[in-house]
Amino acid sequence: MISFVKKKINRLTQEIYNDYIFSLDFSTCSCDCPARGRFCIHGYYTRSIKSPVEKITLKILRIKCKSCERTHAVLHPSIVPYSQIVLVDTMQIISNTLNNESSYNVINQNPEITESDVRYTVKKFMKHWKERILSLSPTFILEFLKTNDFAKLVSKAFNLAFMQVKCCFYSLV
Repeated sequence: MISFVKKKINRLTQEIYNDYIFSLDFSTCSCDCPARGRFCIHGYYTRSIKSPVEKITLKILRIKCKSCERTHAVLHPSIVPYSQIVLVDTMQIISNTLNNESSYNVINQNPEITESDVRYTVKKFMKHWKERILSLSPTFILEFLKTNDFAKLVSKAFNLAFMQVKCCFYSLV
């Protein structure tokens, strides 16, 4: 998966995703093989995202490395890999959990998110990510989660997108 940080947005739509894709410079992107900037469009797949207004379906771009022929999904930084819940809501759920607060405010702000989604997100964080985050910031985990460069810090430290469980190539440019 490849993701470029451009600017933060409050709501993701197909139009915003398309603008994001068209603004990228793939010549600066590298594959997990030694090649750099040798990508072509491979196709698209659909992906559902739970937004506050409704569940939206995005067409996600897949690119192919001309050198090793591996394919990579190009995700917007607000998309959590293998999740329908966007990064902002995921961070709020985790923050609430670590503060021993209820996540009903997230459910109320985004009716598409269910209690089951919240439980699954917390379970995934506790099982795969809490210890990793503690290794970076043992005393200030909540402050660390609130930093603006959180996605970049996690990507550099672990070569994974935050909350990504499946270990595969991830590049945040």
